[in-house]
Amino acid sequence: MLQFFEAFKMALTAIWANRLRSALTLVGIVAGVASIIAVMTGISVIQTTMEKEMSVLGTTVFQVQKWANGFNNNVDWRKIARRKPVTVENANAIRERVDAVTMVGSELWDFGHSVRYKK
Repeated sequence: MLQFFEAFKMALTAIWANRLRSALTLVGIVAGVASIIAVMTGISVIQTTMEKEMSVLGTTVFQVQKWANGFNNNVDWRKIARRKPVTVENANAIRERVDAVTMVGSELWDFGHSVRYKK
């Protein structure tokens, strides 16, 4: 037990002798922990927001687009690029002919163009 108190006294003496180093170390540790907490909180907020926004998508929602989803290396992108663009008529045809679907979304990726709906 006496060795513990002597080691504790030696540690306090070293901390007191190097006050600036000790303070800067403490500030670094606090800043590191705070930044980790901030990043984890930000990720949690983003995840919650994404889950809330995507909650409308369910088993009765259908999405149509020209381009393949994901980053699969086995996809022939030239073949996909030759596909016809998705039209509103395609989305309407799916909406009308498939009873199990409640919402249909179509995407058209055509850069450099603007789309206006009912001015």
